[in-house]
Amino acid sequence: MVTKSTIFLTSSENKSGFVLFRSLKSKFLLSSLVMFACFLTGLMIFAYHGVHWILVRDSVGGLMNFTDAKQQGVIRFLDQNMKLSHQLASLTGKLTEDDLSQYFQKIVQNDVFNIEEHPFKDEIRSGKRKIPTFQVYNAIDYVKNGIITVSSDKSRISKTITIDVDMSLGYTDPYDENGKSFLTFAAASQEGGIVYVHADALMLTNIINGEIGNLAGRMGAFYLAGVGKSLDYYIVNKNNLMITESRVFPNAFLKQSGSEFPWDRTLHGGDGVYLTNAKVTTGAHEAMGFYQGADGKEKLGASMPFYDSQWTIVVEQSDGDHHKDIGTDESAGPQCHYRSGQGRRCGKGLCGSCQRDQGTGQADCYSHE
Repeated sequence: MVTKSTIFLTSSENKSGFVLFRSLKSKFLLSSLVMFACFLTGLMIFAYHGVHWILVRDSVGGLMNFTDAKQQGVIRFLDQNMKLSHQLASLTGKLTEDDLSQYFQKIVQNDVFNIEEHPFKDEIRSGKRKIPTFQVYNAIDYVKNGIITVSSDKSRISKTITIDVDMSLGYTDPYDENGKSFLTFAAASQEGGIVYVHADALMLTNIINGEIGNLAGRMGAFYLAGVGKSLDYYIVNKNNLMITESRVFPNAFLKQSGSEFPWDRTLHGGDGVYLTNAKVTTGAHEAMGFYQGADGKEKLGASMPFYDSQWTIVVEQSDGDHHKDIGTDESAGPQCHYRSGQGRRCGKGLCGSCQRDQGTGQADCYSHE
């Protein structure tokens, strides 16, 4: 026989069990939500970390493409002028001094650039665009026993040549002479003299900043577009002194030091390859990662050495600029227009050369590979 008290106890136990079940269910749901939130957070952190390094590698790869392309232009300029000095040295015994002088003059006078042929001449006149130099050569001299006997500039004749050229290298570091920038190439003649070809050292800046393509006229147009203000490119000598102008530091030529890490890699990089802090592998004498810049800010940059002269070409930007997507930053200046099938988009934060249509004003951007 079931009494009322038995029924009462059974009902209490049922309620207690139901409450316990609901409590366990709530705790289970709560713990599941916490675990899911932790998993989602971890997944987001993992995804962000992965995307971050993809962007870093993409950006530093673009910087290295830029560095490679600019270095090749500089190497070609150095090589052609070393050859020119040897060609002229071979003529010293075949031409009279007057004929040789006239020949030197024609080279200096003819190898100049005309502002009217520059596609952005109005920007030059307004002061918006600065051209380091419009001439390739300052002078060409023929020297015997340390005295200039023949020159493209008659005022230089009978003067003593003071520049010391390492003949095994064939050219000097850029230097200043009476307020002009010089880069001198030298070659010995069979007659015992030396021909000195004095190029304007600021031609190196014209090459690495892309103006050389504009100065040639009508063949194309270069407009560095869609890049952050911190992007810089320059060459330093073996003393880490800039021998070109800088996009970031005003009046940097022969006055401003470059970032120490790329310069140090050129001089003391060792052999083989190494894994950089940007998680890419590159040559021992090259930079391709993060380092402190000359302005004290962290940079993401790439560099290449000139093995004979121990110069270093550097392309770098402040850390963080590589996250900016080119073509979307209105403050960065004219933007490149990308046309599928004709060019490849460059790395984040870096744009290649732009072929600007003179009629439409649109610019097609190409990688420097």
